[in-house]
Amino acid sequence: MMWRLFIAVFFGTLLGFSPLEVLARNWTTADGKTLAAEIVSYKGGILILKKDEGGKVLYSIKQLSMEDQVYVRAKFPDGDKKPTISRKPINPQPVKPKVAAPVRTTQLPKKNPIPARLLNYKPGDIAPNVGGLIHGTSDSITLAQLRGKLVLVDFWASWCPPCQKDMPQVVHIYNRYKNKGFEIIGVSLDKNYGALKKFKDQYGMTWPMAQDKFKYISKKWGVETIPTMVLIDQNGVIISDRLYSRNLESYIRKHLGL
Repeated sequence: MMWRLFIAVFFGTLLGFSPLEVLARNWTTADGKTLAAEIVSYKGGILILKKDEGGKVLYSIKQLSMEDQVYVRAKFPDGDKKPTISRKPINPQPVKPKVAAPVRTTQLPKKNPIPARLLNYKPGDIAPNVGGLIHGTSDSITLAQLRGKLVLVDFWASWCPPCQKDMPQVVHIYNRYKNKGFEIIGVSLDKNYGALKKFKDQYGMTWPMAQDKFKYISKKWGVETIPTMVLIDQNGVIISDRLYSRNLESYIRKHLGL
């Protein structure tokens, strides 16, 4: 037994532990097994034991009984600490910024902006014919039949937010001037007639209306955005295609001589 103690002391000294720390003991594992062995070291939560019959075994501190855990931690208070790995800081080499070669550019002459207007027709042109169902009936009326009246052709849809915003003002203007020589033909891009009818009833739109479900009318006119309002004079000539609810009334009053 003395030679074992001598060897334990010798190896303990080499590993940096005092002789008192290298002790023989009967160890009990967490699952109830016993083991006669000498403790060699305890670092980073790992216990190295040298068995009496020879050979070494490794145990995690959590694999031992609570009594043995208390014993080990009392003898090796720093044994739970994980070893730190020191790394030398890497000093990156400074990267020289790349200087791009100068690029020759040719300045193009500025172009005058093209004013927004209908794709296929412009003010001064005779408007293509279009018609809609008269409100509350199955009869229709066309632009050609409305010669002598100032007519607004209004392209819109119930799902269009700007149309929803403008419509109360358009209804107000229509009711004010419909008996003074002004008429509207609406062209709705709604695919669902139920949504169209619900919107008409909600806002009180009583002018003739066409449902342009397959966009035949809007494509013929060249309308690509909504709302698009086109004002046509008493002779069927386009006056303006850049109207909004905010400037519509001034055009109507001017061309009705009010």
